[in-house]
Amino acid sequence: MNSSALWLMTAFSALLLGSASGADPGDKSVPQDVTTLLARSEALQAKRQFAEAERMIRQFLTIENILPTNKMLALNALGALMTSADRCDEAEKYFHRALDLAERNPAIVPVAVVRMRLNLAAVLISKEIPGLPCLIVISNMI
Repeated sequence: MNSSALWLMTAFSALLLGSASGADPGDKSVPQDVTTLLARSEALQAKRQFAEAERMIRQFLTIENILPTNKMLALNALGALMTSADRCDEAEKYFHRALDLAERNPAIVPVAVVRMRLNLAAVLISKEIPGLPCLIVISNMI
């Protein structure tokens, strides 16, 4: 693929992500819906703005009356973010919490539970092999 085609694809993706969020890129507010949260978090991670992505997910988790499925998705995303930052112990904690919510909720599709188990397994493997950074995991389940 030539460089101009790659540039156009990148610009189009950024436009779509910006449109999906409905927010100004400089906006520090936290989205109220989980789909927008995950898209914005992944966009921030792609720009290596891990601290801002973490702040946004953590703030989302403080919303009163958050739906269990939304909390589960946000916890999984936070675990994935921790793997990107090579913070395996924290990733393990968030994957455990997400999996606990998923396994107690019959509305969760089995593939989501399998993905969370794979995320947790990847972190546990990473922790057992000295010098191995946190393995990349599946973050977005929507």
